[in-house]
Amino acid sequence: ALALPIPSPHRRPLVPLLPRPLVFPLVPALVTFLPRVTNDALQLSGGATAAGILVSGVLFVAAQLVWGWLADRRGRENIMLVGAVGFAALMGVIVYAFFATSSTDPTVVFDSVLSHRFTLVFLLFVTFAFAPAGLAAIADEAKEGVEGSVMSVYSLTITFGFIFGPPVVGFISEHAGGRGMVLFFAVMAG
Repeated sequence: ALALPIPSPHRRPLVPLLPRPLVFPLVPALVTFLPRVTNDALQLSGGATAAGILVSGVLFVAAQLVWGWLADRRGRENIMLVGAVGFAALMGVIVYAFFATSSTDPTVVFDSVLSHRFTLVFLLFVTFAFAPAGLAAIADEAKEGVEGSVMSVYSLTITFGFIFGPPVVGFISEHAGGRGMVLFFAVMAG
């Protein structure tokens, strides 16, 4: 195994950082490609899109407050685990809905995925548990004297995800189609 060149007491902050290179390429890819796909497949109006963004924002803020409060009372690792399981389950429902259609027509796929809308909203809320608990765990584990270094690694991880996520997902979409994209997301969730 490769040994990290960081002294042992300072390795622990890296554990909450590990999922971020997997998750953060997905976030900007969704932001980049979802509007194009939903407009083509669902023919959403501007008002419906705005309402969806508003509901998502309210859900995100509420989730951050609830899960942050619970992380302080029930432990960061416990709430991080809840969020990780929620993310895997969310991706599992999307993968299941995609393959249940046996179609590559975006309209049929979205109808199948959105037929699980209440499950998706619930699992998205649970997925949001990871962020506040994970960030708090990173801050807790950063030993005195390396707080800036740990948070810079966190910031770089997010930035690299936003830089590399859309091109990677675009490449997969172009060369492997929707099925390849869904399999990619399934692997990332796993």
